[in-house]
This record gives sequence, structure tokens and C-alpha cells, in this order.
Amino acid sequence: MNAYRKFVNYCLLYANTSVSAGMAGIALSYCIFGASQSTLLLSLQLGLYTIPVLLMPLAGSLVDRYSTARVLTASLLSRTVLLAVFALLATHDDPPIPLLLAISFLVGVIRQPHPGALRKVFSATIPDGEYVKANGYINVVGPVGGAVGALLAGFLISQIGAPNTVLIAAAMFTTQVLTLPFVPNVQPAQHSVKISFDWSGIRLIRRASIDTGLAVALAVMAIATAPFQILLPGRMAEWGHGSGGYGIAMASSTVGITVGGLFVAWAGRRLSLGQGVVPGVIAVGASVAFIPQVGGSLPIVAGLIVVSGIGGAIAESFIFARFHATVAPDLQGRVFSALSGLESLAATIGFLAAGALAVVTGPNAVFWVAGAITVLAAWFTLRASLKAPATEQQEAHATAAS
Repeated sequence: MNAYRKFVNYCLLYANTSVSAGMAGIALSYCIFGASQSTLLLSLQLGLYTIPVLLMPLAGSLVDRYSTARVLTASLLSRTVLLAVFALLATHDDPPIPLLLAISFLVGVIRQPHPGALRKVFSATIPDGEYVKANGYINVVGPVGGAVGALLAGFLISQIGAPNTVLIAAAMFTTQVLTLPFVPNVQPAQHSVKISFDWSGIRLIRRASIDTGLAVALAVMAIATAPFQILLPGRMAEWGHGSGGYGIAMASSTVGITVGGLFVAWAGRRLSLGQGVVPGVIAVGASVAFIPQVGGSLPIVAGLIVVSGIGGAIAESFIFARFHATVAPDLQGRVFSALSGLESLAATIGFLAAGALAVVTGPNAVFWVAGAITVLAAWFTLRASLKAPATEQQEAHATAAS
């Protein structure tokens, strides 16, 4: 199988994953809310679905212990069964909400090895020297797939109900198993990795100042975008744009991410790591901070969100390209699981902080604080870390940090 075919097959697998995951997450929440009409139980379901991110060190050891095909097959089939059971229970006249919440938690646990395993497969599809370009394209496929999944979920829930939408998402996860033979199956290293809460991925990231700075960038960008999801719907209503304005804002984000990813794929090789990451993170922070100032103008708000999407896509493409290029295959499961977990945990903290801060200071201040923190992190932390010697920027991590 040539490199181009492997990469295209991976993009199709990743697109399917993004669409089905987006559908499943929304449909699960709608089932809980529809059965309970309780925002408290909905919040509990979201928490149970996301809190297993704390298991990422364990998930990383699983990814590096077994072949990627074995890990992904187990994750996908287990998730399919759990989602099918959830959907069938949710169709009852009096759904057992405690059991539905427990299944939501188990689905959250089962999906944890998936991001690290996918990234490990992705590394095996990238031709040497094309890390930045390939990550640019993937940063288009993932968000666009997620947006399509959200739109499909909304349409299907309105037509056939949330439980049946969960069943369709489950079926889509099953189809991914059928596509696994068409992407590389990365085998584990000869030395066996112990299944445990393995922190070597985190230790490796901390070992080099440049990697620490890049991990901080991912976390800060995840925190900075929290106001979009938590506060922007209410802000749009107050500014007179309504739900239609919020839809335009979210579409603008997808447009920005697509433009940023395509820009990286076209021009990324002409830029250094610092030239890609630092301006990208600053663009995210500055855009978020200025949104409250121009809230009365929907076109300007949409434009700022486009800029934020472009900056985030460029920065993230360069960050992951660095790790794909320098982390040895036998460590990639633990490193990419750590990065994925860090992003998810930072986003969760951002959601909680945004809600609490909005009560104390008002929602506009949340945008200003999130933007300022992001810009400062880019300016101080990243500029310092990216001054690392060229040898440190290029040296591959061949063994785990101890």
C-alpha cells in the first residue's frame, strides 16, 4: 500500500470517527434530558462521560502494550454494544436513568484508548518530512467531521428521536472496524509495556522545555475556547442575534479551522515551529478577548471566530507535527494519550471556571481573562521554550523518560 493510499484511508477512518463520536455525544445527552427534563442530571451525565479522561495514563499503556488494530477493535466494538444497550433502555416508557448514567460513564471509559491509538496509526501513514502538511489536512478532517456529526445528530433527533440516533451512531462505530485492515496496524515494541497508570508520557513531555511549552499551548487554547460553548449562546441572545447568530458563530469556527488547516498543508514547510505556534496561539487569545467589544456586529464577531479557528488550527498542526516527528513509535500511545487527556482536562476546567467566573464578574470578563491568559502564555511560556537549541528541537525521543 503506497503512502498516499494509506493517508487517504486514514482520513476516511478519522472522518467516520469524528462524525460518529459527535453524534453519539449529543444523542446521549438528549436521551438523558428527554427522560428526566433535569439540567442537573444532564450536567451529571456530561461529567460522567468526560471524567474518565483521568484514565489517560492507563489508556496510553494499553495502546503501547498491544497492536493498534487490537486496541481500536476492542474500543469500537465495546462502545457499539454499550451504545446499543443504552438506546434500547432509553426507549422504555420509564427509562432507568441511573443505569443510563452508568452506561454513559462506561462509554467514556471505553473511548479513552481511542485518541492515542488513532494518533499512533496516523504517524505510520505520514511520509518522512511531511509531518506539518499531514497534520494540516487532519486538522481539517476532524473538526469538519465533528460539525457534520453535530448537524446529523440534530436532524436525526428531530426526525427519529434520540435513542434511534444513538443506535445509528453505534452502527457507524461498527463500520470503522471494517476499515481497520486498510490502515497500518502498528505493532508494539519487543519489550512488553506494563498495563498501569504509566506516567512516562507526561515525564517525556516535561523532560524538554520545548515539549512542555507546546503542551501548555494546547491546554491554554482548550481553556480559551470554553467561553464559546458555555457563554456565547447567552451572549448572542443578549446582543440580539439569537440562536441563528450562534449557529453562524459555530459555522465560522469550522470555516476558520478549515482555512488554517489548508494553509498549513500549503505553506507549513516554509515556517519554523515558532513561526507557526506563537502567532497561532496569540491569534486565538486576541480574538477571544475582543469578542465582547464588538458583540453588536454579528459579521465582526463571526470574523473574530474565523481568526481564532485559523490560529488554533495552525498552532495545533505544528504542535502535533513536532511530536509525530520526534516521539519513537513505542512511546507514542502514552505521549499522545497524555496530550489528549491534557486537552480534555483543560477544556473541562475551562467550562467550570467560565461558569463560575461569569457569576462573579459577568460574562464579558470571562472572554477578556481567557484571551489575556492565552496571549500571555504564548508570549512568555512559548517564546522561552521555543528558544531551545536546534538539536533539542529535532532529537527523537527513543526511550521513555524515567
